[in-house]
Amino acid sequence: MLISAALIAGTAALGAPTPTVLLQANEQGLDLIAVAGTILYPTRFAGGVFAATGSGIEGPRDLAGKHVGVPGIGGIIDVLTRKWVQATGID
Repeated sequence: MLISAALIAGTAALGAPTPTVLLQANEQGLDLIAVAGTILYPTRFAGGVFAATGSGIEGPRDLAGKHVGVPGIGGIIDVLTRKWVQATGID
């Protein structure tokens, strides 16, 4: 729920919570939207993230200079989000 709270508070523009956390946030009345993608291993990468309504986040290039909330540094969501952003040439 920390990711959802950070999105609503505006301290993160984008987060990658688990689907159950997103559903719980929705049930509690939080206005979050989902940006989704798919992943095909091992040769293609496409990802998805959740962004606050009105954040202007439409793709990985929109994350430049933004804070992104993940469940754990070095976890799968952190690593795959970094790879997704780097695949578009953003450091």
